[in-house]
Amino acid sequence: MLKQYIYTALLLLLCVESGCFLTRKTPTDYKDVVIVTEPETPPPPPVLEEKPTPPVIVAPPIGKKDTIKTEPQKPSDFIQQKSVYDIAYLLPFNVTYNNLDSANDSIYSKSILALDFWQGTQMALEEMRDAGAKLNITLLDSENTPEVVTNLFNADSSLQRYDLMIGPVYTKQLNVAADFALKHKVPMVSPLSPRVQGIVQNPYFFNANPTTTSHFKAMYDYISKHWATSDIILITSNADQDANAANELSVIFNNAAVSEHRYINIKKINSESPTFSTDLQNALAVGRENIVIAAIFEEKQAKSICSKLSGNSVILWTMPTWDSMENLNLEILESLKVHQSTSFFYDESNPEQVAFRTAYRQRYHIFPSEYACKGYDMTHYFVDLLFKKGKNISQNLASANKKGIFCDYDFVPSLLGVSSNSVIAKPDFYENKSLKIIKFEGYEYILAP
Repeated sequence: MLKQYIYTALLLLLCVESGCFLTRKTPTDYKDVVIVTEPETPPPPPVLEEKPTPPVIVAPPIGKKDTIKTEPQKPSDFIQQKSVYDIAYLLPFNVTYNNLDSANDSIYSKSILALDFWQGTQMALEEMRDAGAKLNITLLDSENTPEVVTNLFNADSSLQRYDLMIGPVYTKQLNVAADFALKHKVPMVSPLSPRVQGIVQNPYFFNANPTTTSHFKAMYDYISKHWATSDIILITSNADQDANAANELSVIFNNAAVSEHRYINIKKINSESPTFSTDLQNALAVGRENIVIAAIFEEKQAKSICSKLSGNSVILWTMPTWDSMENLNLEILESLKVHQSTSFFYDESNPEQVAFRTAYRQRYHIFPSEYACKGYDMTHYFVDLLFKKGKNISQNLASANKKGIFCDYDFVPSLLGVSSNSVIAKPDFYENKSLKIIKFEGYEYILAP
């Protein structure tokens, strides 16, 4: 039954579920996503947890537009500014990299992100439909190059009149999409990339995933609140990403301390130095806890640093990627009292999160990934704001419901290198600044107080 796990009909789960208003666009010079529909009766759940059996998908003929219009099942909760809103999702489905043949027993790995994000999105859209929303949703396969995004925009001039655009995902595609959004005044959401290089004076660009700068500021705020008098040991490496992070972090911490009229002592150590072990032991204070920040993004280096720190009295702050590393020693993480910032956190004690995971599992026969959860929360936030306040999203951010089930949203007008809660006349973009601090305790990550 492994073949059934492949999403048939070019394997993309771009489902037109009952009542979800969805129109597929077919550019003349670019073959975009094929819309597929689920059968009315879903298959039974899989016997084995690790080998779920997804629903069988049936695709309509290529080129056919699928528009379903169903009356709302509940009284409207929306004050709709226009009869139907047009929303485009640009996601890397990578249709052309997936073929159904006897030799193919898995989906293309880079398609999974888009599938997961869309499935979470789909659940949010249906909830909004049931509350009275009327939508035209266009799904576009952005793959992973700027040229593909350019072709999509050139092939369909109607996108210029859209009310909201979510995606593309990859950093290298964002500038093309941002220029299009600015030119045609279409609000655009960057859903996953934390990078905003090259986005200048564009009030239509919304960065949903906080930048590393925001992560470092959140880290500083928490450390200064709980360990204001402690020295800081900053460990980095020769890798460009690590070195750049360490330099930015040092600047942020020093500038923040100066603005608060206090002194902060940061001892920077290179983990690739031949004297690293000696330098580390010389930097560690005896008789009190040491605040150590590891500006390290690669898992092999992370493991090595944890081993070197083991046995010392340390509170270790890590980069936002560490909670997804699978091969770190849990005993050592526990002993090092690991802390980090994150925009996403699954809390097993949160009944709303548990309910969503259960509903998602019942529908798709697999538990939701982080991308599915973000697709759900992000769609609720932006589409709800669009319906209640209209297309001028940036002027109505203060009235938005900032609490998602998994992610919170607090968009602030930002300039490159500068952000403010006050009004900026011409912001470079709007950035979500909402972050949580988590810590490793009891052999799992939990929310830090």
